[in-house]
Amino acid sequence: MSSWIILDGPRHTSTCCLADERIEAESKLLEYVEARRVAKEDYPDLFMYFVTTTEPGFPIKIGISETPKFRLRGLQTGLPFDVKMLGVFKIPDTIFERRVHRKFKHLKLRGEWFRNAPEILDFLALMLENEKAPPMPTKASAEHIVIPAPLGA
Repeated sequence: MSSWIILDGPRHTSTCCLADERIEAESKLLEYVEARRVAKEDYPDLFMYFVTTTEPGFPIKIGISETPKFRLRGLQTGLPFDVKMLGVFKIPDTIFERRVHRKFKHLKLRGEWFRNAPEILDFLALMLENEKAPPMPTKASAEHIVIPAPLGA
């Protein structure tokens, strides 16, 4: 018997299946993932923000918020240094955040905190340059975002 665990943020959903039920299980997994997608119209003003502090080399937080200014204030409460917004840009959905986190997983420290690395700053600069265009992978940004292939592909 095989076991599938779906991790969606802090929630876990488990499902078990026999080897001959694998195709159906993969299909159910794809249905679940598609059902969890957040449509662009559900979040007309969803922003990705990059925050650090004035302390040199401090990690970078990559998160999303409908109100980045208020989020910045909330972060300041829990940090011993002055927070500094590196950049904010509009994103189409919450899936985009997951893709960015996956792109920089080798720099991840904990949660949404990443090492302060030039490649994150370069990515942010590229996204801010293209802010007027939808921040989805384009010819110019394809090297920065890896879109996972569907299961079974």
